[in-house]
Amino acid sequence: MRLKHYKFFLIVFLWLLLPGSVQAEMSSARETPVVKVVRDNAEAVVNISTEHIILLRENPYWGQYGSEFDYFFDQFFGIQRPRRALKLNSVGSGVIVDAQGVIVTNAHVVHMASNIFIVLNDGTSVPGKVVYENLKDDLAIVRIQPPKPLKQVKLGTTGDIMIGESVVAIGNPLGLENTVTLGVISGKDREINSPQGTTVMGELLQIDAPINPGNSGGALINLDGELVGINVAVVQNSQSIGFAIPVEKVKAALKSHEDNKNLAVKYRKAAGEPRQALSQNKPEPAQPVDRWDPFEEMARMSDEMDRMFQGAFGRGGSPGKGMFNSNIFYDSDFDIEDKGNEYVVKVEVKGVDKDKINIEINQGSLTVSGEHSAVEEEKGPDGYYSSQSIGSFLRTIPLPDDADTEKVKTEFEGDLIVITIPKK
Repeated sequence: MRLKHYKFFLIVFLWLLLPGSVQAEMSSARETPVVKVVRDNAEAVVNISTEHIILLRENPYWGQYGSEFDYFFDQFFGIQRPRRALKLNSVGSGVIVDAQGVIVTNAHVVHMASNIFIVLNDGTSVPGKVVYENLKDDLAIVRIQPPKPLKQVKLGTTGDIMIGESVVAIGNPLGLENTVTLGVISGKDREINSPQGTTVMGELLQIDAPINPGNSGGALINLDGELVGINVAVVQNSQSIGFAIPVEKVKAALKSHEDNKNLAVKYRKAAGEPRQALSQNKPEPAQPVDRWDPFEEMARMSDEMDRMFQGAFGRGGSPGKGMFNSNIFYDSDFDIEDKGNEYVVKVEVKGVDKDKINIEINQGSLTVSGEHSAVEEEKGPDGYYSSQSIGSFLRTIPLPDDADTEKVKTEFEGDLIVITIPKK
């Protein structure tokens, strides 16, 4: 009996020796699953700050398509107009999905950004580079050189997600880092529609966790501490109706990036697709109206130029058929082969900075662009001379209708970029 009493007093004595904080942690009802989720994942959510340099023209002739037509006239006719620059700053959120410096965010957070800075949980700021961008799914991947070991999230699944289950949203609304909001899954496979009734985004998770400007690109995490979505938008003038991109699309984006790791691949919307706009209810389809189509205008201008060159240089006869039976002729730098089940495109990029090459893809065309530079040095008895010339590189080709532009793979072969596009 005395031995039992001795053991009891020994246990009580050891308990009293434990630090007060440990006792509180073991016994406090404040230690909820939400607290644990935030503690385990806050370091994996970053602040994204961007700078966007906009060149302004004194005579913006072309409306919303000004940049395309201004570029066209500058390149082909050497028309230079007075310019002014405007610098815009914005903030958003991102999620570290790989400790080696891979961050997922929304495409609209980094789209067209001139400079990107990633602010880590401890306040460290490092430059970032967009290596993948998909405007249709509103996802982008940014890479950084991590200054220290990073914390990454664990990817979950939405296959077994339950309506009504609790989720935690972590982001940087209004630049307030690691802001936490709590909500539930309100619905699955939701759509965001434009005011005209066109689907802008689909297959979304609906949540009621409060989302504010700056939350875009932040993490949506279940109570098991797994990433289930990327917060994307909230319906304006509504009561807590928000949306998140399911983690399955994040996994698909990471797979695409893995297939094109050495190049920045950006998926653009096809011509005529609507800009993103939110509408709580899907309205009746609007009656079609005649709108000015810039691509039809470009085609008309191309025909006019063909006729002009035929008259000037004696090129007569009926026009031939270009690539894939279109009237578009591609640059001789492209080598294209139809291998039955896939198309293989090769383009020479000798002298082009491989770190600054971008591949842009939409349903109708593929564009390879980048920068090339050359350094000239001369040493002599009178001193040392050095000069650097910088230029741009841009090639565009049309794609056939059966090209599966969602599964593009790229690789380098010496001074060639080899782009493989499977058929649907």
